[in-house]
Amino acid sequence: MKKTAKIILIIVLLGVIGGLVYYMKTKPLELKTFEVETGEIIKDFKETGTIMSKDVEVISAPISEKVLFVAELGSEVKEGNMILKFEDEDQIYDYKEKREFVRKDGIITKVFVTKGAFIAKGTPALEIVYDSEKYAKCEMLASNVSSLEKGEEVKIIQKSGQEEKEYSGEIAEIANFASTQMSSLGLKEQRVEVLIKADEFNDSILGSEVDVIFETMHLEDVVTVPKTSVFKEEEKDFVWVVKDGELAKSNVELGMDSDYDYEVVFGLAEGDIVVVDSNNVELEEGKKVK
Repeated sequence: MKKTAKIILIIVLLGVIGGLVYYMKTKPLELKTFEVETGEIIKDFKETGTIMSKDVEVISAPISEKVLFVAELGSEVKEGNMILKFEDEDQIYDYKEKREFVRKDGIITKVFVTKGAFIAKGTPALEIVYDSEKYAKCEMLASNVSSLEKGEEVKIIQKSGQEEKEYSGEIAEIANFASTQMSSLGLKEQRVEVLIKADEFNDSILGSEVDVIFETMHLEDVVTVPKTSVFKEEEKDFVWVVKDGELAKSNVELGMDSDYDYEVVFGLAEGDIVVVDSNNVELEEGKKVK
């Protein structure tokens, strides 16, 4: 009797386990999906731009002498203001003497000498930025510049406290040479100066920074899918689609890509239902989906 009871118990347990396995295999999956529709795919990158004036002048000492007076950093200068004075009273270098070269009000943005110091003839003493059209200067990797053209529109993001202002600008100039600079990691980089213009810059503070978004690709009215939905089998690209409540593989041909999405050239149409995460281990053809 005991032996028979054990056999019956084992049979019951095997039946329960088999039933659970069958249930788990046939249980409809709950998956995150999306409906395919046409949209846009954008590829871009961000650079920091510094607000500058195109009209900048470095004032150098006309003589070798002790400095008795030098204009303060950040001070506004107007035509006729004295900005440098030397120990020899007959040698005063002021704004008026440079009038034939400089005809605009400006701001002292750099001071290279201190009062009481001796300065040699020809040594830079001050930098003046004159009131003129402002622009944002970006020092960009040479590899990124090859895809840009003068006149292209860019997006600008300017922070003011906790707020952000977004507006459009335009590539005004692209330097025709690269200079070697050191990165924050101590690596040599080839960078090219790119100037951006926007009307809003004229109300910006010189030396302040903005984020400049450059688009390298912008496709519209194309079928796109997130990169997470695509997987490979035998060097071919697939996505999981839901048809009549069941999973099926769909071979797709991919085109361009952005940071997060692929363009699908062939294999999907508007209205198709695609699984977002192709790495789900429960996915298999014919499986029911809720």
